[in-house]
Amino acid sequence: MVDENKKYHIYHIAGKKIGVTCNLTNRVTKQQGYKTGEYDVLESSDDIEYVSLRERDLQQEYGYKVDLRPYKDVVKIKFKSNKMETKKVLSSSSATTTFFCPIVDLRTCLLYTSDAADE
Repeated sequence: MVDENKKYHIYHIAGKKIGVTCNLTNRVTKQQGYKTGEYDVLESSDDIEYVSLRERDLQQEYGYKVDLRPYKDVVKIKFKSNKMETKKVLSSSSATTTFFCPIVDLRTCLLYTSDAADE
């Protein structure tokens, strides 16, 4: 499905993973902690079907573990979860775990969330 309002980027963190995002700054830099130059954009497209298939092809080609669910399905799950609930969604792969806050705030978020859960 083509969405002319969105651009999906397939990125590569050498030795770690290949992933897809619409927002490189937020996803790769803020959430995962990599600086510009520490990752490469392999391809970009406005077609979520294409990038979902291509991401998995590239993961296999580069010798990484292939994601169990294609990007398009993960996005649907996150969208539904965020719409139905107020809590944020965590996603995880063998290469990375995405938390509900930027990496610079992770310790504070985890401590705060842990304290709130204990109450």
